[in-house]
Amino acid sequence: MMMRLGMLALCLAAFAFQQVRANSVVVAPWARSGFWLRHAGETGPYAHTLYGPSNPAGTWHIAQWHTPGPDMTPFARVACPAGDMDCFLAQSPDFEALQFTRNGTIHVRLSSHGDRLPCTGGYLKQELDSFLEPTTTDNYPGYPSSWHSVNLASISSLTLNATVTTVVLRVPKRQPCGQATLTDVLVAAVFSDRVAHQTLFYQLIIAQAKTANHLRHPYFYDRENPFGYDDLLSTYGIYPNGIPYRRPTTLHIDLLPKIAALITAGEHGIDPIVQHWTTGGLYVGHLIYGNLSATTKWAKVSLIAERIND
Repeated sequence: MMMRLGMLALCLAAFAFQQVRANSVVVAPWARSGFWLRHAGETGPYAHTLYGPSNPAGTWHIAQWHTPGPDMTPFARVACPAGDMDCFLAQSPDFEALQFTRNGTIHVRLSSHGDRLPCTGGYLKQELDSFLEPTTTDNYPGYPSSWHSVNLASISSLTLNATVTTVVLRVPKRQPCGQATLTDVLVAAVFSDRVAHQTLFYQLIIAQAKTANHLRHPYFYDRENPFGYDDLLSTYGIYPNGIPYRRPTTLHIDLLPKIAALITAGEHGIDPIVQHWTTGGLYVGHLIYGNLSATTKWAKVSLIAERIND
């Protein structure tokens, strides 16, 4: 009798697990085959084209935003350290991206060098971004994509998962520009409103290195469409000083309560109707200002939603 009850409990547990899985929507699964490269800069004739993949079936790409160029070289196979396999390298004077597979999982090491950044010209010229992004057909039509958009009113959670290591966040002692030098390591999600034609960029800063005060509290860094909001891990009650340095850290963060609160507050003209908003994109990586070097490693990045039961 006890054995039958035990088997029944196992069956019920398995059924419950299947029910949870059935309600899950993998908005952005982690890369399973490889990465493409996005051309340098934000605008121009190649803004919506990709090139130089480590595997043409790849559904993610590496973005070279806010960079003076030139483009990184196409991915090329290189020798791997012991224990790793399928190593591919793309590089330029500003960036390096190393893709490798360890224990069956793809990892990416991103490195940025700010030596060539100018001291003046505004943030678009002084900022250097190095990000990983799942490819969406809206922005990159014709390329492989595994992105699945969901309406925020139809889900009960939206969990961003990532394993990240801050390898190098180096601020030099000498400041040639005589101004703050900093890096932000971040995970970010993009949300789209096709009714009001609005976009919200939500950036969650998970580590920083800086020479002056930069971000002491969450705030809107862009107060008109497209909107931008910077947040801190401390608002989620974890890592008040950022994730540990040089230690792999796994994050599982439900973004939905914070995003829904930002939308319904309607600040700065944001459309407050949650039903109008959908998931529009995802990016993770780091940005730098000034003469600074930064290296981060990433794996198992995904965005998973749970649908509301009917």
